[in-house]
Amino acid sequence: VLMREIMLWYKESLSPQALALIRLLGACDRPLSPVCLDLMLSKNCTDPLRKQSFQAAKLECESLLSTDEAGRLDLHSIVREVFQEEWLEADSKQAQAAHGILADFYTSQAEAAVKRGNPTLQELEPAFAAMHHRIMREELNTARTIFNDVVQQGERFYLVNVLGAWGFIAKCFSYVVWCP
Repeated sequence: VLMREIMLWYKESLSPQALALIRLLGACDRPLSPVCLDLMLSKNCTDPLRKQSFQAAKLECESLLSTDEAGRLDLHSIVREVFQEEWLEADSKQAQAAHGILADFYTSQAEAAVKRGNPTLQELEPAFAAMHHRIMREELNTARTIFNDVVQQGERFYLVNVLGAWGFIAKCFSYVVWCP
């Protein structure tokens, strides 16, 4: 309850651009790479946040953000959850568009890894991100197709038969099914 009150204070205190940045990061289930962030800004699904206002928005909400060594932006999981819910309630059309863009982006990354041949677990990670975003859009059949075609590679059952990742597949699949 206290965390929600603090987040409400942030919501009322932040500029519309900074709030849009926090909502965008809230929609992600993982840190957002600079490439992915640039894609989101260029697709105009982060209204009123634009490329030219991004740096100012980032500085304004700096206390809520973290940046890893690869330059990916992230939020604490509680902050992410609060603002994800808030964005879905405030502008579900924009949030759904953002989930679609992220799903397409992550799907293309995972498919490229499969085309290169014998992807590692790390290279398949975007497929699970794509599944998460498809589920957030309530596109369960598409999420299942990504799992079957990209992750499992059809009858090859890639994760189990090739990588021997019994525990990993259970963990990742349960994560996708019980995503926030």
